[in-house]
Order: sequence, then C-alpha cells, then structure tokens
Amino acid sequence: MKGLQYDSIYKYDVEVQCNGPLRVGSAIGGKEEVLVHPVDGMPFIQASSIAGVFRNYCTENEMDSDKIFGSAKNDDSESGSRIKFSDGIFKSEVKIELRPHVKINKLTGSVSSAEVSGTSKQSGQKFDLEYIGAGSKFGFKVYLYDNSSDACVDDVEQIFAALNSELIVFGGKKSNGAGKVKLLSIKRTAYDLRNPEDMSAWLSDSKESQEYLSSLQNVENKSVSYFVTVKGRTEGAIQVKGIASSTFGKDAPDSENMRNALGEYIVPGSSFKGTIRSRMEQIAEYMNNESVITDSFGCVGKGEKDGHAGNISFTDSVIGDIESNEEMDLNHRIHIDKFTGGVFHAGLFSEKNAAGEITFRINIKNKNNPEKTLGLLMLALRDMSLGLVSVGNGFSTGKGIILVNSIEVKENINDKVAVITFADDKGNIDDESGIIEAALTKLKGDL
Repeated sequence: MKGLQYDSIYKYDVEVQCNGPLRVGSAIGGKEEVLVHPVDGMPFIQASSIAGVFRNYCTENEMDSDKIFGSAKNDDSESGSRIKFSDGIFKSEVKIELRPHVKINKLTGSVSSAEVSGTSKQSGQKFDLEYIGAGSKFGFKVYLYDNSSDACVDDVEQIFAALNSELIVFGGKKSNGAGKVKLLSIKRTAYDLRNPEDMSAWLSDSKESQEYLSSLQNVENKSVSYFVTVKGRTEGAIQVKGIASSTFGKDAPDSENMRNALGEYIVPGSSFKGTIRSRMEQIAEYMNNESVITDSFGCVGKGEKDGHAGNISFTDSVIGDIESNEEMDLNHRIHIDKFTGGVFHAGLFSEKNAAGEITFRINIKNKNNPEKTLGLLMLALRDMSLGLVSVGNGFSTGKGIILVNSIEVKENINDKVAVITFADDKGNIDDESGIIEAALTKLKGDL
C-alpha cells in the first residue's frame, strides 16, 4: 500500500452462512478435495478468492472497480488497492459432502472413454468432488482505506448490500447451484484519521463496532433475465446415486439417493443440469440450431478469449421430506448378465430410493441470447412433463419420472409471468404477456 493516500479507515466484520454446497478447490491436496488450512486442517476461503468475488460484482455491474481495487496501467504506473480482505474462516463444525460427477460424451450420451497407457479404457470419467455442506458458517474481515476525494465507501457498501440480497456467489461450480450464501451479520467500525481520538483507537483497536446489517438496502438482481420454477412430484421412486451408505449391517442398502449435509434427499443441481442439457442438445441438433447450446452452457476455447461462460444455472432440489424418505422400504434387485440373461454370482443388491414433491429452480442470465435459451429450455421441460425425460438413474425400471404440476416463467426486468399448469393429463398455458411465445419465436427465427 506504498504511496496510498487516505484519511479514513472502515473495518467490516462479516459473517455468512452457506445456503447450499460450497466448492473451494484445493491447490495442495487432490483436485477433488476442498481447500484446508495448513495449520488447523479446517476448510477456509482464501482472501484472494473473496476479493475476486467482490471485484467480479463490480465488473458485472459496471462499477469503477479500479478505484477500489487498483489497476496496473499501460504507462507502468500503478494505482494501489484501497481494500484489503482477510481469509474466510469457518467458525463451527463443518460438514463435507462428497458428490460424484461423471463425464458424458455428448455425441453418444454415454460415459466418455479416455486413453490410458495407450489403450482405450473407461477410466477417469467418474470422479468425486468435496463440497462444504449447507449450514456451514464462515467469517472474514474487510478493511477500506478511503479518501474523502475518492469516496469509495458507498460503492463498497453497495457490494455488501448485494451480498445481503444473496446476489453474490462464492467458489466454483456456480452453474450447478453451489456457492450461494446468506449474510448473517456485518459490523462496521469507522475511523476518521483526522481525529486524534480515532487515530489512537485505530492503533489500539479499541473502538466499538456498530451493527450495520439493518442499514443495507435491497439490491435489484439485474443479471438474471428469467426465473423458471418447475413444481411436481415423483411418479414413483427416484434415485440419484450418492456415496455408499454410512450404515452397516444386513439392512444397510448397497446404494441410496444422494443426501446433503442437512440430511435432505436431493437431486443435485449438477445432475438436473446434465439431464436437461442432454435433452436440449438433442432438440437443438434436430432444429439445426446448436449454437444455442454454447450460449446456454458455455464453451472452452483454444485461446484465453475464445471460451465463455453459459447463461443458465441450476440449484439442488429437495425430494419430499426426510421422515417419509427414511421410512421407505428397501428395493431389492438382482444383477443380470445382459449377454447371457443369467444372474451374476452374488448379484442380489438393495437400493434406498426417495419419493415425494419436488421443485426445480432454473435461472437464465441476461447474456448470450437468453430468449433462445428459454425457448429451448421450455421444449426440454415439455418433454419432461410428458414422461420422456427421467431424472437420475433407473429409467428402464421406471424410476425418475416427474409428474409436473406447473411450470412458471418470470421475466425479471418487466415482472411478467407465464404459467403452464397440468391437470387431468391436459396442459393449460397462461401466457398473456407473451414470454414463452416470444422465446419460441426467437429460437425458431434462425431456422
């Protein structure tokens, strides 16, 4: 901070809670592990990651990020950062979720193959990732070295207001619903260094902080174009396989539906994303409009600037209630050799499935032709409501079919709403605002 001029210092003590899973990758251990502190072995979030999240919000909302975070200019001179972050430290017991992921070949719809030691094998395509579980709390400190001539404090507190409105997401796997947090408390201590008493209090860290959460204003979510909500229930059983059961004994299932850190049976955002993406890709290929897929889900480019992020994101969906799912009987099955039709030796196995009401939530950001993404998404959801698309494994045995009750589309900017309801095997479309019609027209316009 050499050469930085400031006359005020603002210190913020922030505490947040994870609303869902949080993925912070490790640079020390295996790539599947979360980042842990080298001293106490507890998960933590690096200060640089928190700073990156805050700066990214500034950039996306066309704020002057250089004024707050500094910049390296073309003339080799630098403007220093006025803001400093501490690491995010978890304050209580942290539950870790281990979630399986699979790489899918988009052409065949099956697990991809990889070259291993010169031979083609199905290796490395299933992998597990650690996530910090929902309900975990962490805290961090922010210091702003402000100058009355620059007045950065209002901009910084706008970012805190966005955090309070749950618009800021931490960590990776954001499009799968990870990283959403809730601001629990924020305390502010203001030091006017032109005042001798405040100068002394800053040096001795003796000034009492003030609760500041109630002073933050609500921030409008301008980054999202459409909110899509699908409500329904499972027709029968559903299973998204999780890690092996933690219980032992003759009544322990060989596989069970995935659960989050709160014990809820869930369809992870990544699983539902994979299901919907697969259907959207099939429809886009049929319509000869595959560019909408890269708009929706992003692409990896050969150069640094060739790739881009997608505009659609999904969240975890809770299946029914914990008590009812805990009481479900085990489903016993046998492994059959698909070539001979015979039973594998020791082929009896058991499953613990889930069932009940379920709500899927999908957001489409205001970028990359969001109308086309919505149009293609509606066609995929139509197929799901017809029972042509299943969620999780076991479609051939009747699992994973969703009986859709309603699909609601809300246009964020104009607060327009369209609703499709299903009753008695019939669908009713209430689209007076023309949201769905406009999206489908936009999608078909390229044909």
